[in-house]
Amino acid sequence: MPPNDETRGSFSRLFSRLGNPLDWCAADKSAFISIPLALYIVLSFFILPRVDEYRAHLSEFDFTVLWYVDTWRKWTAVLWTALGAMALSLRRRYPESKTWYHAVSQLWALTFAPICYALGATTTSTLGFAVMTGALGGILLIGWIPTLLGMVTFSTLSLGADLAAYYGKIPYAPAFQRLAIGKDGKIQGSWLLTNWILVGIGAGATLVVFGYIFDRWRDREERLAEAQVLLGASHERLEKATGLIRRYVPGQLADEIISGNYAGQKHERKQLTIFFSDIQGFTQASDQLDPERLAGVLNEYLSEMTRIAVKHGGTIDKFVGDALLVFFGAPSALPEKEQALRCVRMAVEMQARMKELGKKWYDEGIQTPFQIRVGINSGTASVGDFGSAERMDYTAIGTQVNLAARLQTHCEPGKILLSHSTWGLVHHDIPCAPKGEVQVKGIHYPVKVYEVEG
Repeated sequence: MPPNDETRGSFSRLFSRLGNPLDWCAADKSAFISIPLALYIVLSFFILPRVDEYRAHLSEFDFTVLWYVDTWRKWTAVLWTALGAMALSLRRRYPESKTWYHAVSQLWALTFAPICYALGATTTSTLGFAVMTGALGGILLIGWIPTLLGMVTFSTLSLGADLAAYYGKIPYAPAFQRLAIGKDGKIQGSWLLTNWILVGIGAGATLVVFGYIFDRWRDREERLAEAQVLLGASHERLEKATGLIRRYVPGQLADEIISGNYAGQKHERKQLTIFFSDIQGFTQASDQLDPERLAGVLNEYLSEMTRIAVKHGGTIDKFVGDALLVFFGAPSALPEKEQALRCVRMAVEMQARMKELGKKWYDEGIQTPFQIRVGINSGTASVGDFGSAERMDYTAIGTQVNLAARLQTHCEPGKILLSHSTWGLVHHDIPCAPKGEVQVKGIHYPVKVYEVEG
């Protein structure tokens, strides 16, 4: 009669509580192997007495040797029980120790090799059963290396016994007074009865255990396949979201947000180098070009400037129409000189690229010459999140930021104007020419300025 839904539900709950043995720790797997093997050996003692009654009428068995075999089996039952108990008791202290696996594989070899020798390594079905279950269970549960070493021990003992018997050093199949194959060429019935009862019990137990493991394995693989599909879809959505985030916030900040390292809502006083640029003649061009053409030119310009800023590691603060604000030194800190050098080299590359774009646009029919003015200043500014609970902006504020913007208004088109603080950090590496002093709005003292040459 097939199991009803309640029975299946009970098994499902039991399996769910047990989990998948493939996912257990090394200690639990060792106990999972040891305790059933100990029970199997103990169970064999309740079956063999009836076999012994049948054996009493047979002359081919050497009962003295069988007594030694049974004694050895009793000791292995004790050893398997002890190993399982140790694995359970020490599982918290040594959950993933490989010693458990090696102990299981070697004890397995020492359990079955003597029995196979007693019954004849090449004439007993126990050999095939031991190799099959040992190899299959070992590779499945404890891995290749411990299983291979256990097989080496088992094969060495079995092959050594066969060779010693071949050369007459020890008797072959000492459990039999004469070979299990009679003179008439037929296999002795008692040999079949003795071995196949035990092998049948072991094979049945193995089928149940491995069937359960493979069922859990299949269930896990199905769940993993479903998870992979969901993960793939989630990864695709995450990549799209990441791309969108990086378009609306600075790239370095986006990386920190996505990685979970950005705490947010923090304001820090940091040493920065600030870049501010504006396009000369953009207002005039906006009156001459239709909105779509103007938007295309502006987007091309900002795309190229953004690419160069990212290349040099700058943090793009904001676009204000055709104006661009970039700073170095946050969110990732940089030495003062390095941030200043990066900023000035970025500005030089931007000016060079702007000349190429101006020629390209002129060839496309735009007669207004586009040139950018650049102001750069180094100093301490407040940088972090500013705004409301609903809308935040990662930006830098302060007098030093304003100074960079003011220097831009005093810069000649196509040139780069530096404050004295930035010049002091870069003039040993980048040639600069002094341009005197300027008075800028919001600063109550004259500011020395320098122009990048070249």
